[in-house]
Amino acid sequence: MKIDTDVRSFGDFTTSDAPMLGQTTAMMTTPVIAQQFEDNFFDHSGDILGNFVESGQLWALLIGVVIGYVIRGITTY
Repeated sequence: MKIDTDVRSFGDFTTSDAPMLGQTTAMMTTPVIAQQFEDNFFDHSGDILGNFVESGQLWALLIGVVIGYVIRGITTY
């Protein structure tokens, strides 16, 4: 099997001339293996946590944990 090392930009679907299992493939998808970011994740962690609190998701998480703990306590024998 030949690995296609062409450096053209990829769209959602690209044609490939590399034979796979002895047959030419008409359409192949290109998987995303890694992605590179320009800025650091930890630089935006304060914004992410602030949005988590402002949107009410923190309260939903805490209420879900408490209700789950109560249901677990009721149903265990």
